[in-house]
Amino acid sequence: MADINLTTIRSGVIYRDVYSYTAHPHAVRLESGEIVLVFNQSVRRRYVLHPPEDPRYINFVIRSVDEGASWSTPRVVPGYNWSGMECSGFTDLGAGHLMINQWQFDWLTTEAARRQKETEAISFPADWVGEMTSSCELEHPDEIAGDPNELAPWARASGKTYVHHSYDGGRTWEETVQIDTGSYSGGYGMRGSAVLSDGTIFLPMSDVPHYQKVFGVKSSDGGHTWSEPSLVAAADGKYFEEPCPFVNERGQVVVLLRENSTRSLFHVRSSDNGDTWTKPVPVGVNGYPADVARLEDGRFLMVFGRRVDPLGIFAVVSKDGTASEWDVADERAIDAHFPNKNLGYPTIVKLSTNRFFVAYYGEDTDDTTCLWGAEIEVSPR
Repeated sequence: MADINLTTIRSGVIYRDVYSYTAHPHAVRLESGEIVLVFNQSVRRRYVLHPPEDPRYINFVIRSVDEGASWSTPRVVPGYNWSGMECSGFTDLGAGHLMINQWQFDWLTTEAARRQKETEAISFPADWVGEMTSSCELEHPDEIAGDPNELAPWARASGKTYVHHSYDGGRTWEETVQIDTGSYSGGYGMRGSAVLSDGTIFLPMSDVPHYQKVFGVKSSDGGHTWSEPSLVAAADGKYFEEPCPFVNERGQVVVLLRENSTRSLFHVRSSDNGDTWTKPVPVGVNGYPADVARLEDGRFLMVFGRRVDPLGIFAVVSKDGTASEWDVADERAIDAHFPNKNLGYPTIVKLSTNRFFVAYYGEDTDDTTCLWGAEIEVSPR
């Protein structure tokens, strides 16, 4: 960011529960100025299990009326019968209308799963423990591979994609709509939607549990009915997920993508409101997933987490308002104090002309995984 100063004004824990594993935030700032943040929470274990391996994950919402200085007690979203969730994303539709998109896995005990007539679509602990222990993302003790059925006596089936609507800024949830993902195995998105110039809502999602292709659906009636899904990004040997959509200065829809074979970010763009897309190309950032905010001069600030040295939460700025290129040679650290790879998923909201609030997750000195927040200032030199 050769012509930008980025300063972290303050940072620290915004939510901590020593008995819980808390992670994966997404935040929006409402017209009232209130920040609303959704996150994942499960029970704390001796080992880390993320949503595809743990049926105890529930989505919770916290709120701040003082620009992230203090936060409310968490409320479940949309209710306590919604467990076994992936990460979720908000879309602010204005005038208190807040939409959240969720993917909910179906879960069975391993004994019940084995009695199913068809088990091809069911994932048992032995199927995913090997992948988890060999992952370069998180550090796991050797005991995790000892007896998968005792470690995790549950099996994961398919699931469903939903959006829920609130008309009081996310305090209550009045309407639930299931989204048909067509030929895709499921629909998981964790950065909400892009709202186009004509009011159309464009929601990109990945094909959970394969996490390989990204597709999109549209709504022209405020998220109450949805189009058939259409492909956004796919490539041989690539594994795309966790899309982050936004609209650039030309009215193009840009989607940032996590790519799991390279552990990096890619992007695609559409000039026809999401009907057709460019081929996925690398951003040049060794980190993921991303969130963005617009600067005063029209450029975009991208935040992302890095699980290779140097560990932490970082930012880059686009070279112009099209966000077609990013100043990747000049990354800036927002928070790089973390002790291990169990971190990331930063989300950013604008507070004022040059000030932004970034929320993310990571461990504290007591090995408790919790939510962190940083107020940053981004200004011209």
